[in-house]
Amino acid sequence: MHEFDLAIEWAISHNPKQFFNICEDYYIWKTERITAAVPQLIIVYKYIESEAKVVFVSASEIKSSK
Repeated sequence: MHEFDLAIEWAISHNPKQFFNICEDYYIWKTERITAAVPQLIIVYKYIESEAKVVFVSASEIKSSK
């Protein structure tokens, strides 16, 4: 899980505008299901471009319907 956290941080910090822009400075990223041991997440964050700053708003697990 630690490596997964680092991968999320790396992806957002290297290209914060690559995910779905939901309004003004807010973005959402729905991760892919990698393995049963790694949960699928919805991550919401704010990118303040003038400060080159990312602020995490929330991260929620997507529950499987199975």
